[in-house]
Amino acid sequence: MKIHIIVILLMFLAPYEAFARYLTVKHIRSLWKERMIHNTGECMSQSHVNPRVVEEFFEYGYMPHSPAWKCYLECCGRELGILSRLGDVNVQKWVDIFSYVDLPLAQECVKIEEQDVCEKAYMLLECALGELTKLYPS
Repeated sequence: MKIHIIVILLMFLAPYEAFARYLTVKHIRSLWKERMIHNTGECMSQSHVNPRVVEEFFEYGYMPHSPAWKCYLECCGRELGILSRLGDVNVQKWVDIFSYVDLPLAQECVKIEEQDVCEKAYMLLECALGELTKLYPS
């Protein structure tokens, strides 16, 4: 019986490990895009971010230091219930919504002290991506 369980576990773990070896940060960003797509239009309108900037982030990971991009991120975080208007972060919601953001990563990134909520949203994303690039190739 124990051997059957071990064999079954190995059958499921082998494909997972093979997939994990090929997982990239670009793939993670594409998963995040699916979560953010419902707020993209509203937040692009509010922040006046260039739609190309948003697309370049999801495609290439490009993050400009522009106020419009940072406020776009703040808007998305607020609309998803992750970020309050005061900059408080709902860590559990962040973990629940975004693939590959786990509790230790989120808890590390929320240590960021920043009064400007748009800047904080940018720094949170920068932190999360920085941690993920240590684990997965770009």
